[in-house]
Amino acid sequence: MKKIITVIFLAVGILISGCSSENKKTEKVIKTNDSKVEKIEENLNTLNSVNFRNSRWGMDEQDVMGLEIDKEITEIPEMNAIAFYEELSGVNFWVMYEFFNHKLERGSYSTNGKVVTSENCDRVLNILNEKYGKEYSYFGDGKIEWIKGKTVITLKYDFKKQEMAVIYKNMEFDFESFINKTKEKEKKDETSIELF
Repeated sequence: MKKIITVIFLAVGILISGCSSENKKTEKVIKTNDSKVEKIEENLNTLNSVNFRNSRWGMDEQDVMGLEIDKEITEIPEMNAIAFYEELSGVNFWVMYEFFNHKLERGSYSTNGKVVTSENCDRVLNILNEKYGKEYSYFGDGKIEWIKGKTVITLKYDFKKQEMAVIYKNMEFDFESFINKTKEKEKKDETSIELF
C-alpha cells in the first residue's frame, strides 16, 4: 500500500515539476525518502495555494503586509491597495496588491518610461514562460495571458505609451459585478444626499 501511495506521489511530482524549481525539490524528496509523504503533501498544498508573490487570494491587508515586512509600503486608501517599488531583472517595478471587500483579489507589477523596451519586455516574457510555461494566449496589441489554477496572469505592454505591467487576478472573483454594485451604491448615496 505504501508503495502505491509513493508511486502516485511520484507521478504527481513529475507532472507538477515543470511549474517551479520548488516543485523539483519536492520531486527529489519523493524519490529518495518514502517516509516524508506528509511533508510532501504540505509542500504541494503550499505551492498550489500561492497566487501572487507569497500571498493567497482572499488574504486581508494586514496578512499581506506581514509578508512584505522588508518593503517600504505605501497605502493607497482610494484604491483599497498597498504598493511599493522593487527592482526585478534590472527594471524598477511598482508592485501593487488590490483588495476588494478587504480581501486580496488582484496584484500587479507595473513600470513606465524609458525602461519599457522590447528587450525588457522580452526578458519579462521569458521569465513568465519559465514560470508558467509557453502555453499562453496572445491577443495582439501587447497582451499575453496565462491561466494557472485560480489565477489569470496577463502581460500588457505598450511601447508608444512606454507602459508595461504583469497583472495577477483571481479568476473566481467577479470584478465586473463588484464594480457595478459599487457604482449602484454610489448612486444611491448621491440620491440620499440630494433628498436632505
